[in-house]
Amino acid sequence: MKLELHQNLENLWIVQCDSNVQSPVEVGDFLESNKEIINDGVKKGMSFYFKGFPVSNAKEYESALKKLNPNFLPYTGAKVRKESELSSVLYRPTSTPGFRKNFLHNEMAYQPEIPPIITVFCEQPGRGGETLLGDQRAVWKSIRADYREKIVTKKLKFVRTLVNKSRTHDFMSNNFDFMATFPSWQNNFNSSDKDEVRNQLVTSGFEVDWTDKDDLIFSCVIDPFKEHPETGERMWVNNSHLFQLHPKVYGRLLYTMFKMYLSTSSRPMTTCLYGDGEKIEPEVITNILEATNNNEVPVALKKGEFIYANNWTCGHGRKTFSGERRLYFGLLTYR
Repeated sequence: MKLELHQNLENLWIVQCDSNVQSPVEVGDFLESNKEIINDGVKKGMSFYFKGFPVSNAKEYESALKKLNPNFLPYTGAKVRKESELSSVLYRPTSTPGFRKNFLHNEMAYQPEIPPIITVFCEQPGRGGETLLGDQRAVWKSIRADYREKIVTKKLKFVRTLVNKSRTHDFMSNNFDFMATFPSWQNNFNSSDKDEVRNQLVTSGFEVDWTDKDDLIFSCVIDPFKEHPETGERMWVNNSHLFQLHPKVYGRLLYTMFKMYLSTSSRPMTTCLYGDGEKIEPEVITNILEATNNNEVPVALKKGEFIYANNWTCGHGRKTFSGERRLYFGLLTYR
C-alpha cells in the first residue's frame, strides 16, 4: 500500500486513500505499512491530512491509529468529554460554543512539557466549523518584533483555576457550554483526592495552591516558543492569547458576561501573564490574535477524514459552526 503525498501548505501533506484500502481494518494495515515514513515525518515537523479513508466512527479510528502509533497520552484540559464507550484514548474537544471561533493554538501548551503529536478525527462535520491549521513559525514571525522581544525576556506565566465541584456547578456545566471556562478540578483530574492532584501537578512542574473554598490554582512559567527540531527556527508554541478576558477572544456577549461574573465573584479566572506576574497588554493580545488569523488555513474535514500532526509546528483551531458536529482528538508521543 503506497503512501502518496501532496503538499497543501508548508508542513501539511495530503494523503489520499489507496484504492486497495476498502475497510477500517485495511486502514490500520495501510497506516502500519507506512508508519516509519509518517512518524519520521512528524518528528521533523510535518503533519498529515488523510482523505477518503473508510472509517466511520471513533472506535474504528482508534483501532486503525494504534497500528500507526499506540503511545497515547492522557488529556487534562478544560471540560473535555471522554467517550469511553466509543474509545479509550480519544476525547471530545472542549465545548466552546459554536458561535465562538477557536483561534490557532497548540494543545496543552499551558504546561512545561506538551504532547508532541495530536490527531483529529471527524465523525460528523456539522455546518461550517472548518478546522484551522497553521505553521507556528509563520505565526511567530508575524508578531511585532518589540512584542516578541518583551515576551521572550519576561517569559509567560500560566495561571489556571479549577473550581471545587458542587451540585450547582455540575448543573451549569451540563447545560451551559460557556461553563467550559470554569471546570472543576475533580472532573478535570478524575479524582477527589487533593494530595493526589497536588502530587500530579508538582511532578509536572507546577506550583499549586488551594483557596479557602477549595478551588485549585496552579501555575508555571514557560518560554513562549520552541525551536524547530530540524532547522532551529523559533515557533510560537503556547496558548497565552486564549486565556485572556479580551473581546476578540470571547466575543462581545461572553466578554460582557464574564466581566459581570468576575466583578461579583472572588474566584480568580484562568489567565496568562508575563513571567513576572504583570498583565499582558490588550494591544499585545490583539496583535497575537491577528498573527494567528493571518496564518490560518481552513480545512473542511469530511466524515472519516483525519489529521496526524506535529503539535509544535502545526497550530490548530476551528471556525464557527452550527448543527451537530462530532470530532475526536488524541494526544501521542513518539515510539
